[in-house]
Formats: sequence, structure tokens, C-alpha cells
Amino acid sequence: GVEEPVLAECEGLGSGAPGLAPTLNADDPLLASPNRLVDIKAAIAFLSIGRTKLNELLAAGDIPSVHIGRSRLIPVCALEEYVDRLRDQAGCHTDGAS
Repeated sequence: GVEEPVLAECEGLGSGAPGLAPTLNADDPLLASPNRLVDIKAAIAFLSIGRTKLNELLAAGDIPSVHIGRSRLIPVCALEEYVDRLRDQAGCHTDGAS
């Protein structure tokens, strides 16, 4: 089943069932919804990293994931929060200023 504590870490999640987007690319409009779950391939595209690096981040707990059956899925909001943390560490501003 879905591990609720992982999903609860993402702000703004509704109580409805999350959508499933198994093969999205990084610029797909469905990724704009924070309560979407994406598969490993979509997360790799979203972050522009390789499978090995994503597996390291998942194993370290830097990006939470859930299992539904045999599928490992990642909330889009978890990916966005990870990118936000990287931007904060780099001193980047997310208000549109570059």
C-alpha cells in the first residue's frame, strides 16, 4: 500500500487518491500537480540525472518514495522539494530572479 507518512511530507496533498503518471518527460504539464506519483524514469527525466544517482538519493532518504505493488513511485512534490533544497544550498533565489 501507499505509505502515508511519505506522502504527508508533501504540502498541499489532497485526501483523494494520487494520480499515476508512469512515463512523463520533464516538461509534461502533469508534473505540475504536486500530488502526482511518477516512476523512476520520469523522476530521472525531471531531475536530469542518471538512474544510479537517483537510486543513491532514494537509498539515502534524500528523496522519499512509496511502493504500490512492485512499483516504486516518487511524489512530484518530493522531487520539487529536493530541487528547492539544492537551490537553497547554492544560494539561488526561487522568486524568478537569476
